[in-house]
Amino acid sequence: MTAPVGMLLRGDFWVWGIIWFCFGAGWIMLRHFRMFAAGAALMLIFAGSSWYWVEHNNSFFDGTETEMTGTVASPLTYDGGGARFALRTDKGEYIPVTWWFDTEEEMQQSKSLLPGEQCRWTGEMKEPSASGNPGGFSYQTYLYWEKIHWLFTAENSQSVECFARSTGAVDNLQRIRAQQMQRIERFFPEQAAGLAGSLLFGDRTSMAGEVEEAYRSLGLVHVLVVSGMHVAIISGAVFFLLKRTGMTKERSYTVILWLLPVYAVLTGGAPSVLRAALAAGVFIGWQKWGPRGQRLDPVIILLTVMGAMLILNPGYLFHIGFQLSFLLSAHLLLCRKRMAAAGKWRNMVWVAGSSMLVSLPVILWNFYQFSLWNVLINFLFTPVLLFLVLPFLFLNYLLSFFIASPPEIFSMVFSGIDWMHELFIYLGGMSWSTVLLGKPGLVFTAVYAAGCTAFILAWNKNMRKTAMYLSAAVMLAAAAWQWTAPYTDGRGRVTYLDVGQGDSTVVELPYRQGVIVVDGGGRVSFNDEEWKEQESPFDPGEAVVAEYLKYRGIRKLDTVVATHGDADHVGGLKYVVEHVPTDELWYGRSAQYEAGEQELLAAFDEHTDIRLVEGGESYRIGNTAFYVLHPKGEWEDKNDRSVVLYFELGGKRWLLTGDVSTGQEKQIVQTYPGLQVDVLKTGHHGSSTSTDRDFVAAVQPEHAVISAGYCNRFGHPHPEPLEILEKAGVNVWRTDLQGAVQFITSSREKPSIRTAREEMLPVCN
Repeated sequence: MTAPVGMLLRGDFWVWGIIWFCFGAGWIMLRHFRMFAAGAALMLIFAGSSWYWVEHNNSFFDGTETEMTGTVASPLTYDGGGARFALRTDKGEYIPVTWWFDTEEEMQQSKSLLPGEQCRWTGEMKEPSASGNPGGFSYQTYLYWEKIHWLFTAENSQSVECFARSTGAVDNLQRIRAQQMQRIERFFPEQAAGLAGSLLFGDRTSMAGEVEEAYRSLGLVHVLVVSGMHVAIISGAVFFLLKRTGMTKERSYTVILWLLPVYAVLTGGAPSVLRAALAAGVFIGWQKWGPRGQRLDPVIILLTVMGAMLILNPGYLFHIGFQLSFLLSAHLLLCRKRMAAAGKWRNMVWVAGSSMLVSLPVILWNFYQFSLWNVLINFLFTPVLLFLVLPFLFLNYLLSFFIASPPEIFSMVFSGIDWMHELFIYLGGMSWSTVLLGKPGLVFTAVYAAGCTAFILAWNKNMRKTAMYLSAAVMLAAAAWQWTAPYTDGRGRVTYLDVGQGDSTVVELPYRQGVIVVDGGGRVSFNDEEWKEQESPFDPGEAVVAEYLKYRGIRKLDTVVATHGDADHVGGLKYVVEHVPTDELWYGRSAQYEAGEQELLAAFDEHTDIRLVEGGESYRIGNTAFYVLHPKGEWEDKNDRSVVLYFELGGKRWLLTGDVSTGQEKQIVQTYPGLQVDVLKTGHHGSSTSTDRDFVAAVQPEHAVISAGYCNRFGHPHPEPLEILEKAGVNVWRTDLQGAVQFITSSREKPSIRTAREEMLPVCN
């Protein structure tokens, strides 16, 4: 009996229930009570389905399996010497597989493996990881709602044995989809290939990361998702062609009904395309078999489809594509009469503007920001992409069956697509055009949702403009309060982010007097072969540090501190400094830098001012003084030249030690006798080369934070410093086991300590 309660309280379920009620029930009550009653009944059925779904969302496996037999259920995607795909096991459970190759030849040979192949794999099973940072994406939660509980890794081509091919309809369609994506990659120019894969088959794996990010930041990502417009264009074209061949209307409807599920599978089966295909199927089925002369309300169709999808898979409720797809569809359907009366051009402007307004609560909840270009870009480019670019790409796709490359005459159009993407990247990179508010929280989200509903309702019902102005004022007041709220918060925050095998600390001063980022993590590459290099490698600066800054609504950094030049400390800072306005960057002073350090400083100098610091200096940011204790003198090793910072915040003393070794720790203690701290960030990720017994005894920390990657190849943290800290009675916090560690300070009370993971990961053997 606890399952329904657990589901209601789990994640964002209860929040989205309130939002759906504001947007849905409000509309329906005002339109027709019977529709509201139908919606209420639908929610009751959904509650029962959710209970059943949660109770039975369990795995057949226990995680000890080293051999897995199943069917390849998705096309293989390649990056960095490996391939990823979904495996449907013999028990019907889906498991994402990562397949690593020893040689480039193995990788090329694997490209003959298509969906539907039945194989036996040898490898290792592991659980998906939960979010390791505040506001971070939880892969574990996402997969849970997809009914996926495990990840499987196969090491090389010797670990697979294929013995048959599935003849199932869905597997055959997935195989065709994979083959057509390969065709697109061979035929189209690089930039156009990614767009063609997205628009025609719902596959964005070939799209450049910066282009996809530009679509997302400008609010155009909905165009890349196969949805109602695509289904309408395809269905309309097929219906027209069938009628031109002399087929009757009834038979044409039957053909389209058969083609809709085929099209849904070929385009990836995302919630938006399922919604569109099911809605089209219900509409056509009513036209074919429903009572003659009786029209079916499109809102009823939408409610029916939404209910069916949620009953079959309640996890769709957490899918942002599902949320936006139904939200925008409902809005356009409920306002269609008013829009039709507004005139063609006013109608187009209203569709673009009101769609942005309606989606605002969902966008802010998930992405924490929106673009001022949204309405204009959607007004100008959505019709271009759907009614000009899409048919052009489809024509080229058809030509690929007859010729080896696009006609030369089309080169200007492909250049135009490249130019359009460059424009999107340029506009998306304008920091002033992005309104960053941070995570809105339940109260702000409810206010935004209610304000949007009231504004659209006032316009749709042709009420007095006063009602529209009042609802708009409420939303603007909420946004203004959310914008200024950090400047009224007297608490400070020190957050040790989980960036894997690296370091990154964010210091937020009270009343937003200043924000300091110390290191940004980074990726250390051990590959020496070009074919193993990833096209879009994981960047902690982008995926962790910048995302946390967005989550907290941090729009500017006062200081970025690069403690030293190792990639696991400064690699992620490149993205941060390029994308977040930064007043200055601190780096340790030295008479001579290595070539890599010189290149690093030159790259930073293009985006911010550089301040070279050394031991004995102090700088004030807001009301807080930051003391540089090291480097002092010349040290050959970069680690030994790490910037060591001391500061006091919320009545507590903090020490960040970079990667200094025991020799520098001794020098610091000798130079600053009587130095004591409350919170120590241990040196060098808990290595045995740092945090020795004398140093811990001298500074007497109450808490120690160790930043390291889970099960890292270096064995950090080492047993010696852990034992020293334990014997000294120090509370040890570890980002590898607990995720990000956050101290929230106040001068009047003890700091509260939060970890991103509620349950610690098991210690790695």
